[in-house]
Amino acid sequence: MENQNRSGTAGKAIRCKAAVCRNPGEPLVIEEIMVDPPKAWEIRIKILCTSLCHSDVTFWKISTGPFALFPRIFGHEAVGVVESVGEHVEEFQEGDMVVPVFHPNCRECRDCMSQKGNGCSIFGDKLVAEMPRDGTSRFKGMNGETLHHFLSVSSFSEYTVVDEVHVVKISSEFPAEKACLLSCGISTAWKVADIEEGSTVAIFGLGAVGLAVAEGARLRGASKIIGVDLNQEKFEIGKKFGVSDFINPTTCGEKKVSEVIKEITDGGVDYSFECIGLASLMEDAFNSSRVNWGKTVILGVEMHRTPLAIDTYFLLRGRTVTGCFFGGLKAKSDIPILAQKYLHKEINLDGFITHEVNFQDINKAFDLLLEGKNCQFNNHPKKKDKFDGTHGFDENFKGKYVMDLTTVDVEGMEFEVILFYKTYAPKRTDDDGFDKLIYFSYANDFFGQSSCFLIKKDLLLSDRIYMIMKDGDDGFYRLRAKKNCPYLFVLIEEEEEAMENQNRSGTAGKAIRCKAAVCRNPGEPLMIEEIEVEPPKAWEIRIKILCTSLCHTDVTYWKMSTGPLVFFPMIFGHEAVGVVESVGEHVEEFQEGDMVVPVFRPNCRECRDCKSQKGNGCSIFGGELVPAMPRDKTSRFKGMNGETLYHFLSVSSFSQYTVVDVVNVVKISPEFPVDKACLLSCGISTGIGAAWKVADIEEGSTVAIFGLGTVGLAVAEGARLRGASKIIGVDLNQEKIEIGKQFGVTDFINPTTCGENKISENWGKTVILGLEMHRTPLAINTSLLLRGRSVIGCLFGGLKPKSDIPFLAQKYLHKELNLDGFITHEVGFRDINKAFDLLLEGKSLRCIIRMD
Repeated sequence: MENQNRSGTAGKAIRCKAAVCRNPGEPLVIEEIMVDPPKAWEIRIKILCTSLCHSDVTFWKISTGPFALFPRIFGHEAVGVVESVGEHVEEFQEGDMVVPVFHPNCRECRDCMSQKGNGCSIFGDKLVAEMPRDGTSRFKGMNGETLHHFLSVSSFSEYTVVDEVHVVKISSEFPAEKACLLSCGISTAWKVADIEEGSTVAIFGLGAVGLAVAEGARLRGASKIIGVDLNQEKFEIGKKFGVSDFINPTTCGEKKVSEVIKEITDGGVDYSFECIGLASLMEDAFNSSRVNWGKTVILGVEMHRTPLAIDTYFLLRGRTVTGCFFGGLKAKSDIPILAQKYLHKEINLDGFITHEVNFQDINKAFDLLLEGKNCQFNNHPKKKDKFDGTHGFDENFKGKYVMDLTTVDVEGMEFEVILFYKTYAPKRTDDDGFDKLIYFSYANDFFGQSSCFLIKKDLLLSDRIYMIMKDGDDGFYRLRAKKNCPYLFVLIEEEEEAMENQNRSGTAGKAIRCKAAVCRNPGEPLMIEEIEVEPPKAWEIRIKILCTSLCHTDVTYWKMSTGPLVFFPMIFGHEAVGVVESVGEHVEEFQEGDMVVPVFRPNCRECRDCKSQKGNGCSIFGGELVPAMPRDKTSRFKGMNGETLYHFLSVSSFSQYTVVDVVNVVKISPEFPVDKACLLSCGISTGIGAAWKVADIEEGSTVAIFGLGTVGLAVAEGARLRGASKIIGVDLNQEKIEIGKQFGVTDFINPTTCGENKISENWGKTVILGLEMHRTPLAINTSLLLRGRSVIGCLFGGLKPKSDIPFLAQKYLHKELNLDGFITHEVGFRDINKAFDLLLEGKSLRCIIRMD
């Protein structure tokens, strides 16, 4: 009993004042109530001060449903002093300064001990209106009636009783009026998005939570923070918390907010936050995020309980939707960290306090919040912009390594010129990632010594102007793209040397006549026909296909009879391996005879998206599915009567020869078995990559896979490689049990045998790998998102083909990866329709089609 309260009130009921709400939407009434002593694992707290949150107002308005419980004592943002503790309480003692929080943190359950989220599997399942352990109230009116609790806190009372899992001890040095802010809204903005320095952020709703997100983004070094709000006054307020741009939806004209944000950020923000609780705004926030890696964080409970509807196609392009309660913070460990950051003057809490009232005037606080007058902030300087090499250059370069034009005359343009001669010397890769290089020597003596110049090939062939800069100690100068740079360089190419990387075979530069399996009408058998395959143009490669395989995606598009993606006659096929027959102009990465895997997912390695580690999209070539070559939008296939034959997914491997853009081709070792190599083009890589790279499965994790086709089994293989402790396969086909075991599946569920039980009720990350076949939007209950779940999609398993496919190939050669088990059948090219039959009948995973 030595930790028990020694005051005269310990173990006794306390009479005190409380602001009681007797009916929804009515003013609170200051009444005398009785507060029972704490029971086991409970703490009675004397409230020093409390604050009003939008959640209080939201529940105060609710008049129907399971959450409409009255009379009730609201309030969940507070700070107080421990008055007494119940049995078994060892963490707290009388006199401790504490912050009660609505989100439990027992620190003993699986969820609390996990670093994946901040839920509590023992106490976090329901929003109860009483104490969480025994389901009874500690509040009574003076006539003995029960008064309901609110969010496990009920701070609109001079005394309250809170379970110890909802209480955090803080330093007694902390100012009480600031401490209560840590209980809810202000803390909801730090951990979940994990914003990196230089990221772009959009915040929908600049209330306290939205501005706290801005403060968190500012602290994490975001380069652009866009605030979206109907209240124009919020712009000046937002600036003080780091908001750099402001959008009022009413001033956007016919444009959607998401369109304006994409214009401001060149494609969308890295992180988007919805802080209000409207499904329409959640969709806007999602659409404002960047394709390939944008993350949308839902922080507001949808006020009308309307599901969030998302087209799975946009999820598959790498976007994520997640939600959280309490910002993903674990209260007992993270609130003290935030408190220390405030005491060290690293975060701004003062600016969130705009008004102060006495307890007797609590209804005035409701009026101020409802009128939107609750925002007044202190100024915080922005971080200094860092030099990023695109908006100017170091003055030290002027006159030393840069040649300035002496005059600019529209009629005559008098200037000195540096002449460069291009040579195709052996390729090298420098430390800056200039991995596609051409060497230049210059013709005049501007630098006073013999030097080489390096330039990225895609920049050379554009119409940009360049500046010479010397960086590094390797003795090389580099040409770098600059905007509005008044320097001129003339490049001279010698034809003889420019041809030395071209194919010398007899077919180079000529059309090739070969066989192809042509689909002339949707759903009809493919016809083996003679066609002509034109020579590759610039940045293209003509490949002799050695073998190909049939994927469900081929079948899906083969069946389509209407819509924007229906083009016939077409040459399908996108899983293949082949040998380079010839290359077009400017191709340096490949040469005749290379063994290559063509892939539908482009990887130019030079755009912002390809260089980023956040996703596997390509902002130059990954925007649309065209039935032709990606650069000039024309076909390289013709029928013998001259008709155009359409391409499929940038590959079209159901032809003995095909032409593919350099960004869609990966070189692999000639040691690799060709029948296994084609599996790396799509399905197998998609599944393995989803487990390995997108879900980032940790050792000991549990995994559920819905659909044990090729992609699902590849996910199982990837999960097995990552050390998952339990891999649950879900499929209607009972025969998949034995097949799944070969790839690590430990448990099997057939939904038809589950009765009325649902398959899953737990939190986690859901990865979408299949396009919804009827294009029905995915409807997400946002309350489930707020409990820490994430939904993410990806194409090609999040893999970057040019770096990750060779990695998977090596794993196979080292006998770490099972590819052999995916091959269930093999047919000759002339029997390609048999491969369709086998897949449609559910008899094959992958049928290898050898070119004969």
